[in-house]
Amino acid sequence: MKPHTHYITIIRDPGTQFESAFTHFQLDDAFTPAEKQQYKFKGMPSKIEHFLSNPTYYRNRLSQLQWEGKKGLRWYYSKNNQMFDLGLGHKFHDNVTKVNEYIEQLDKEMSLVLITEYFDESMVLLKHTLCWSMEDIIYIAKNVRPKRANFSESLRQKMRNWNSVDTKLYNHFNQTLWRKIKEIGPAFDVELATYKRLLSEAFDKCAGVQRVSSQGRYFHWVEYGIKKDAGRLCKLLVEPKRALFFSVWNKQKPKKVKKAKSTPARRPQVPPRRIQPPRRPKPPQRVPQRAPQRAQMKTGRQPQRTTSKNSPTKTNKVLINVAEAQSKATKNLAIDNSDKVMHMNTGARVAGVGPIKSQNQGYLATQNDDRTSSVQEVEAGDIPMFANAGPKTPTQVKASRSSS
Repeated sequence: MKPHTHYITIIRDPGTQFESAFTHFQLDDAFTPAEKQQYKFKGMPSKIEHFLSNPTYYRNRLSQLQWEGKKGLRWYYSKNNQMFDLGLGHKFHDNVTKVNEYIEQLDKEMSLVLITEYFDESMVLLKHTLCWSMEDIIYIAKNVRPKRANFSESLRQKMRNWNSVDTKLYNHFNQTLWRKIKEIGPAFDVELATYKRLLSEAFDKCAGVQRVSSQGRYFHWVEYGIKKDAGRLCKLLVEPKRALFFSVWNKQKPKKVKKAKSTPARRPQVPPRRIQPPRRPKPPQRVPQRAPQRAQMKTGRQPQRTTSKNSPTKTNKVLINVAEAQSKATKNLAIDNSDKVMHMNTGARVAGVGPIKSQNQGYLATQNDDRTSSVQEVEAGDIPMFANAGPKTPTQVKASRSSS
């Protein structure tokens, strides 16, 4: 909290506060159905009297019962609930030294402890503590029961004895309240009289028709309507307790703060594993077209003509045996290729191809559809494909083209 923050609370005589707690928390649920039928309790005083006849037993039974979805919650509020609300746990309530030390600690921390039985006197002291004006402490009582039960003083004393720690707390701060009033002097009485007069005037000006609201078995309280032509102050004074509760809650509740996303601890950086793409299968190797032709050349067989459908022009490959060329030197070899005739003598070659040099004489000549060429000479031992090529002598070959 910020410096110079004031801490203020309010406590009540356990002889009356336990009655209110008994009603609010419905502590009579600790009674068995057989007990309720046997004793036929009439009113709240008889129920509290029966509870205090064996309070430890009934309190332990409350520890096994549910309240607002929590098991055993009413066990905490069935004894010394005021000291428990102020922060001292029940396990320390039997330690007298601890209780006294905690009361002294509260006396130092609290700027003011209001007393319910002397509420008006407490409000005037609050005005002095916070330097307020009279208008700041005007109120109209809320959450007041319409009818109070009659309790004997002996029963109230039993309630004080059962809540002995709360009684010690109340006695201490009741004395503190009157000590502070005495320090102000006679002016306090004058100020208190003025304050009570202002309270009466505010009630007559603002409070309209009285009505009783209820909730559950035992919750009954008085509320007032607002008079016509009432101002803003009257609306605030007369508003129902639920509206007052929510207005105070909305001002006091902490604002929602967006939680920053917690970043997890960084792991040691590991280089990402490179995933190799699957290897594409190698395309099947194309078998060269000459391979089968060469095999046929070695055996001396005449290769079959092959025509490529994809090629733009048709090409015929002709194998000329040199031996036959020598024996038929004077004989023309006519090759018919797509309506064109070419006459070749021994040693002919086609333009653009040239002779294939090898050990034996022989030529692999290729003729295109649109052109032919003449070859002048061929040397022996240049073509390796022909084993029976004949004598290895130079040959003159003249090729001439004749048109049909």
